[in-house]
Amino acid sequence: MTTTWHQRGRIEGKAEGKAEMLLRLGRRRFGAPPQAVCDALAAISDPVELEVLADRLFDAKDWQEMLQQP
Repeated sequence: MTTTWHQRGRIEGKAEGKAEMLLRLGRRRFGAPPQAVCDALAAISDPVELEVLADRLFDAKDWQEMLQQP
């Protein structure tokens, strides 16, 4: 099945929104993120992967731990 431009745009938009929310919540928990963290989150285009990171936000002690693969 081919993904249409419209569908791809919606997926990318969802990922951008989730990354922004993750940064917002992370700032409250960990403080300002290093640029490398911002870049890493911006590079993630899969909304599900960002949801996994959001779940880790509550257990991680800092930005780096949140981004680490389990």
